[in-house]
Amino acid sequence: MDLQSSGRSRIAAPFFCILLCMTSSLATICTAAPANSIGALAEDDYWHTLLHYKRTIFSQKSTIDDPKFFLSPEGATNPTAELEATVAAFSTGDPSDEAHPINRFPARLNWLQKNLAPEHTARFVAAQSSTFEEVWDAMEPTAASVIFPTQYMNNPASLFGHTLINIEGKRNEKILAYSINYSAITEESNGLIFAVKGIFGYYPGRFSIDPYYQKVQQYSDLSMRDIWEYNLNLNQDEVRNLILHLWELKDAYSNYFFFKENCSYNLLFLLDAARPASNMVDQFKHWVIPVDTIKEVRKNNFIASEHYRPSRSTTIKRIASTLPKELQERSVEATKSDAASIELTKSLDNREDKIRSLDLSAELLQMYHADGKIDQKTYADRFLTILKQRAPLGKVDDDFYPNTTPPPPHMGHDSSRITTGFGSYDSRDFISFSLRPAYHDLMDPSAGYTLGSAIEFLSGEFYYYTDEQKLEVRQLDAISIQSLSPIDTFFKSKSWTLNTGLTTIKEKDSHDRHTAIYFDAGVGVSVSLFDNSIGYALIEPAIYLNKSLASNHMAGGGGVVGLLSKWTPKWRSQFEIRQRYYFLGEDNNLTEFKAKAAYSLGDTTALQVSFSRSHEFEQTWNELRCSFQLFF
Repeated sequence: MDLQSSGRSRIAAPFFCILLCMTSSLATICTAAPANSIGALAEDDYWHTLLHYKRTIFSQKSTIDDPKFFLSPEGATNPTAELEATVAAFSTGDPSDEAHPINRFPARLNWLQKNLAPEHTARFVAAQSSTFEEVWDAMEPTAASVIFPTQYMNNPASLFGHTLINIEGKRNEKILAYSINYSAITEESNGLIFAVKGIFGYYPGRFSIDPYYQKVQQYSDLSMRDIWEYNLNLNQDEVRNLILHLWELKDAYSNYFFFKENCSYNLLFLLDAARPASNMVDQFKHWVIPVDTIKEVRKNNFIASEHYRPSRSTTIKRIASTLPKELQERSVEATKSDAASIELTKSLDNREDKIRSLDLSAELLQMYHADGKIDQKTYADRFLTILKQRAPLGKVDDDFYPNTTPPPPHMGHDSSRITTGFGSYDSRDFISFSLRPAYHDLMDPSAGYTLGSAIEFLSGEFYYYTDEQKLEVRQLDAISIQSLSPIDTFFKSKSWTLNTGLTTIKEKDSHDRHTAIYFDAGVGVSVSLFDNSIGYALIEPAIYLNKSLASNHMAGGGGVVGLLSKWTPKWRSQFEIRQRYYFLGEDNNLTEFKAKAAYSLGDTTALQVSFSRSHEFEQTWNELRCSFQLFF
């Protein structure tokens, strides 16, 4: 027994020595790198937020492309080097100089004062930025809100909406607040060119601060976009954190990317800086849709309440809905001269009709002035005449006009969608699968979206024919846009469509289909036929490219008429009849009828049934499909 115990001791002794050495080494490491050391803080998530680092599998890189934002030549990719350079810069020089790093980077200074070891912070030449404090005292910020101007389909640069951050002072008057905006710096006035260049990062993006009332005029009057204001529950320290970081970004630029590093993505950095550990930016890996960032902000419990601010066009339509068409037209005439507005008032006996007609004329006149259709003097004279007639009629109750507040954007379905289904095409049974990264189509649930507006990109659809055991790439769309804007007495917007990508087309004298590059567009008019229904008629040019076609292409044009309806919040339908004549390249005519019906099962799921009958290349075939949709 003694010999065995001795043997175990001789075996165990080296093991305990090794364990003791390892423990000692770990203790040394821990002692050498306390939580408040430069090495430890360089890996802190908040430091990475201040530097706008985007994490990859093996490294990180800042989304800020301006080299002046970094104090180290390696600062864009090396957080330790940037932190060491920051500590060194804060420890030397004259802090009264506005260009001193302490005045350029007050958010870094504030964080380091709270977290860095005292032996480092004791050497800082100042404890705060006097330049920043002067601005802070002048602003007196107390609250913040996220502002969401809704999408505007007649401007490609505004297809997905936009986000701003408002900073409000002690007066707590929202319209007098300051708006923080991130946008591309360009003088390009063509929305389509702006969108295309923005996709590939051809513009620098910068933060700017403007009075909120200017933004209301820009987005609500000129662009005819409703605005949603989301009040944030930030405390005073969190508001200060946000402004501190904004100050650091005021002179820096980063390349603007329409689908990723856009307004919404960059504003999330400010909110992450306001409330440490939120890390909302990390939730967006591939693309960023503004409304999705609103949902993420809500998910992280930043939002206390929301407020709806209707656009001028929405207000005009709301007032007009209470008047017969004759009085709508006379209200338009009343904006053209003082005599016309006076005559309108005299000719009406009913007080309510007078109020509605004059209110409508006043709103129209303001819109014409904002759009530059009348000069300031003409506007002032005519507007004063209308007000003089309106004043004696007195105020009205809040319910005098119908409440048309739509569901807020965050109540809409998630932008990504998976669809699975089954059906029969040309007497061939199939199983279908499709994936859409973003954003919304005409048959999706319309709550939170504009009826008649749709945009999808990078969507794909696949058929698997069960009898033939054959997989077919049915459709791969680069982008698909539909904008059905009903015309009325006041607004004459064009309706239009744009679609391009890969699709399958029927082969002449065969039931086979071949993949072709395609581009088609449409322009025309839409009208509101009855509540929540839009009728439309569009002229459509189209071109297809495939080597199986005569001269490798098929081009022509035609038209489509259709009816889109939302019967209830859950039920939707669409009917279309299309006729096309292809006369360049392959000679062919297409006649097509489509019908769709969709039903929402819940917030994230829906069912859809579709039927189509097509005739081309002297062949006729039918397709019937049932599908299940999941939004995420």
